[in-house]
Amino acid sequence: MTQATITIHRNWLADEQLQLVAMLCSYNGSWLWVRNRQRTTWELPGGHIEMGEAPINAAHRELYEETGAKTYRLEPLFDYTVEIDGAFSYARMFYVDVDELGKLPPSEIEEVRAFNDIPTKLTYKRVQPDLFRLAIDFRAGKLSL
Repeated sequence: MTQATITIHRNWLADEQLQLVAMLCSYNGSWLWVRNRQRTTWELPGGHIEMGEAPINAAHRELYEETGAKTYRLEPLFDYTVEIDGAFSYARMFYVDVDELGKLPPSEIEEVRAFNDIPTKLTYKRVQPDLFRLAIDFRAGKLSL
């Protein structure tokens, strides 16, 4: 299994080029991770951008669907490309400061949990540890584009 290559873009990609949104969600000093009901592993909240949907709207929708967040502040961080075995995905990373979680709506997500760091059992272990650290470094000013 080859490691994924993540490329952070200096400029925003065209909205039409983006396929996914991902979110680094801070909640009471911890990080929110979600578990799909079909899996026993954890992943960052996020998902596919629907046809004609703006990335910011996809982020608001996915955040609610996957965490039940009721009150929060959401900001785009950077666009990135992931290359795994010759396949490319284009995405936008967001930072979310969550104040209040509500009940999870009916969706594919079974559980939301706050962790102090990266959970050991990850769904996308070739991508998400690096993406998590890149987002934290970007927020801390340690990553300049």
